[in-house]
Amino acid sequence: MNFFSRQIDQIFVKTELKFFVWTLTIINLSTALYWKFSNFNLDSLSSICWPMFANCDNFASFASPYLLSCLIVTCIVTLVFLLLRLNRLIFPLLTLSFLIKLSIYLLNYSFSNNIHALILLLEICLFLFPLKSTNLKFLILLFILWSGVSKLNMNWLSGLEIKSYLPQLPIKGIEWISAVIVILELVTPFILLSKMKLIFNYAWAMLTVYFVGYAYISGDFIYIFPAILIIFLVVLRQCEIGQERRRLYQSYLTPEPTKTWLAVPFILFAIFQWVPGLTHPLPLFSKTPFSFQLRKVPSTCFSKTIVKGDQSTFTMTPELEASNGSDFNCHPSKFQNFTETCLKYKNITKNTLIYKVFYSKELTNEKFNKVFETTYDCQKNKAIN
Repeated sequence: MNFFSRQIDQIFVKTELKFFVWTLTIINLSTALYWKFSNFNLDSLSSICWPMFANCDNFASFASPYLLSCLIVTCIVTLVFLLLRLNRLIFPLLTLSFLIKLSIYLLNYSFSNNIHALILLLEICLFLFPLKSTNLKFLILLFILWSGVSKLNMNWLSGLEIKSYLPQLPIKGIEWISAVIVILELVTPFILLSKMKLIFNYAWAMLTVYFVGYAYISGDFIYIFPAILIIFLVVLRQCEIGQERRRLYQSYLTPEPTKTWLAVPFILFAIFQWVPGLTHPLPLFSKTPFSFQLRKVPSTCFSKTIVKGDQSTFTMTPELEASNGSDFNCHPSKFQNFTETCLKYKNITKNTLIYKVFYSKELTNEKFNKVFETTYDCQKNKAIN
């Protein structure tokens, strides 16, 4: 209990961490509402399991709606308690929100996203480690830097992704915009460590405008979250300026934890990014739920599906999709969901076999490549080739 008491005291004694708790609760509530009420919902994608949880389909379909409702209620209650300043009750509610959201995230591979992984990592640092403010700052800056590194490829620099959102702009102008964004994300994390007020203000303002603008043109509100986290960095900076004036008295009365704790988020980040892939060179462990993904190549794809029964055969309309490089539209796992098709034809034909072939093509290529070809036996509930 002493451990948790210390965590509560460390969080609610600092202005920037209280701001972060508000931010975190609003982000989790927004995510839960989006997952529950948008077209991109758990009901239609619940069978897409993470590779390490390959048989989660039935449990995910049953548990996910209840977990989402619990997450919404927990976040709303947390906001109420924040208004009432009931700190001792807020911490367990935050922990509960984290565990519920993590469960929902792990039950659906389509929710795999760098921003969601970042927020979950930030929550771990908030709950468990000393030097919370500094660790949160470095993780956010590391995310921005990683985002810039992930765009160092010709598919981004050629402007293909932005062109899909702003087709009316000339390609040469889009190429320049793409290059400027990469430079912005690679340089600003270092500027945000600077003590110079003017360039610090330029850096956070440009990043905020970029993330809000990208959220607007892409129609994906999740890019608002990094903008909110950058505002946290501004609040933290103002609090650090105030603390420097009181540093002598503060360090005497309440000594800061050892600086070695600063290594913890970097070690944690490295473990999730590289160690599983090195120690377990199998596709199953090539990616963890907390790992940051490199930017995917924009692509188009389609699948052909034939349902074969004892006395009848049905040819389904080809599913055509397009991916802008960051969403889940053309991920093969989405097209390997056979459960819905089996249920749809269960009462029409017996001994149902589903034959599916999936093709995908990067926007820079001319020809489609066959990604997989599968025959699925609905009776045995498994692929037979």
